[in-house]
Amino acid sequence: MTDLQTLYKGKAIEGNVSVAQIAIWNKGKQSIKPANILSPIQVYTVGKSPILEATIRKVSRDEVHFQLDENIFFLGVQPISWKILEHYDAAIIQIVYNGDENEHFSVCGTIEGQRKITNSNWIPHREFPRLELKLLIICIVLLFGIFFVASALSKRKEWLQLHPKVKQLIDMDSRSNPILPLLAFGSFIGIILTTLVLISYLFYILGDKLPIDF
Repeated sequence: MTDLQTLYKGKAIEGNVSVAQIAIWNKGKQSIKPANILSPIQVYTVGKSPILEATIRKVSRDEVHFQLDENIFFLGVQPISWKILEHYDAAIIQIVYNGDENEHFSVCGTIEGQRKITNSNWIPHREFPRLELKLLIICIVLLFGIFFVASALSKRKEWLQLHPKVKQLIDMDSRSNPILPLLAFGSFIGIILTTLVLISYLFYILGDKLPIDF
């Protein structure tokens, strides 16, 4: 395959050609108009990989009038502009660039009333991980099981009278009883795991969610 070449507008391209999709959206409550932009908003490749092509894949609404400018592609810079970007207005840009898939993108520019444009590592179609969801269910079932057993043992007098043979296995007055420490340890682990999973679920709920899909 030594004779295989990648051409762009008749010119040979050396190295990898990759594609990235980037979402631009206004998460704030105030609208952003051209008069609010103090310095041009630009998407650029951190490693300065040249941009070959940029297209607008989707816009939240036509009134945004999202635009691209390809004048400085060779520097790995993609200037962007719009007529108005209101709360949760968004656009998705597809960029074809001369570089590998590990290239990072960032955004620069200055908007009135905002110190810095935030870069978010947003994942499209993000769902709560199934593994964490299963772990949460297991933890809840485990905790209910432990509390059920503890509640049953708290009524041990009636229970042990109905089941006298169990008294030989479980002696609530014995300090050497191995079941009580296991119940306490199981409760502690279950509470810790449940708390961690709930915290991760809160991060999922409160995380960035794009108003339009890729």
